[in-house]
Parts: sequence; structure tokens; C-alpha cells
Amino acid sequence: MEMPTLRPATSADLPDFDYAHVPVISPGGTDWMTTNASYVARTALRDEAARAMYLDGGTVKGVLLSCHPTPFPSSGDGCAPALRIANETAVVDFLVDEEEGRVVSTVTGIRGGA
Repeated sequence: MEMPTLRPATSADLPDFDYAHVPVISPGGTDWMTTNASYVARTALRDEAARAMYLDGGTVKGVLLSCHPTPFPSSGDGCAPALRIANETAVVDFLVDEEEGRVVSTVTGIRGGA
């Protein structure tokens, strides 16, 4: 069985980030989370790419259920709790495996200008 490549992460929290007040931005309930928005945000912001995006001026939009197409031969969507961070050029969902306590994937959208 092939082991997944682990993303670079740190074990330290951001000292001035208010984890307790990260909003849930998915409509409906939160039954898709086994933990809570604070845990998802804390886990995501320990990922080096998420942390860098935030520290470089990105804005945390909130926690949501992020779904994306899965590669062949899988079928359907892959969904996971995610922290959404936006900057001038992109919106990135950092998908969190709550059981493993790490970011497992990202979904990136390009921000349109106008």
C-alpha cells in the first residue's frame, strides 16, 4: 500500500489568530464535521502553504464542506471540511482530515478581476 506524501506542517499555533471565532460558511448544519470549526482552522493553519498564504495577506473566509471531483478510477466527489483563505488572485480551500489532524489536499479557484 502506497503511503501518502505528507505536506509540510508546523506544530505551533499562530499567536494572534482568533481560532474560536472562525465562522462556518457552508449552508445548513455542521453534521459533516466530526470536530469543530476551530479545530479545522487550527489544523489548516499549521500547514505551511496555508500559513504562508495567510501571513502574506490572505483573508480567512471560514470553514466549509469543500467538494471536488476525484481522479479516475474513483467516481463522485471527494468532500472534506476545509479552511478557505482568499487573496487578490486566488481562493484556496485547505481540506483537513480531522482524524489524521492534517491538510490532505487543496482546491484552488482563481479570483476574477473587475
